Amino acid sequence: MKYHLALGRKIDLDGIDRDAKLGKCPRHVLRALRDRLNAAVHAPDGEAISFSDKLRSKISSKPEHWAAARKLSKQVSSDDVIFCNGEDIGIPVAAVCGQSPNRPKIVVFFHNIDRPRDRLALKLFGLADKIDVFIVNARPQTDLLRSYLAIAESRILVLLEQTDTQFFTPVQFLAIKSGKQLLA
Repeated sequence: MKYHLALGRKIDLDGIDRDAKLGKCPRHVLRALRDRLNAAVHAPDGEAISFSDKLRSKISSKPEHWAAARKLSKQVSSDDVIFCNGEDIGIPVAAVCGQSPNRPKIVVFFHNIDRPRDRLALKLFGLADKIDVFIVNARPQTDLLRSYLAIAESRILVLLEQTDTQFFTPVQFLAIKSGKQLLA
């Protein structure tokens, strides 16, 4: 089984990791996921944009997300799992990669699924049958998926936002909130 991380934009995961080790920023959960799964990372990277990409982007996402999804669809099969870090890339990936009878497993983290255009895209592209796991970060989004798409609770994962507790500590938070200078 091969794993893929589909990102809505390029993210320098290794650069973030270097800065995190120096205490300059928090760690990024996607780097840990990439390393643990030995996953290939995909993000829009100047792929040729077709008329179809432009047309679909009127409903959801940007043309470059659709072009990246088309490129990724040529690299995956039923032995693959694709994790999409947001609906911006997840909707195109599910719509394009989910068409194949030999389709990969698709997991999408939805941050704002209650937006009208995203709700339309869910129905129009038949994503209830193309996404295997819906990840959301709030209970109301779970309720929306269950009522709007009749998604079984077993296919919905509520994952609260992650905080790097090695970077953000209660002492630092209190100091920031009170406006006091942090000790070096």
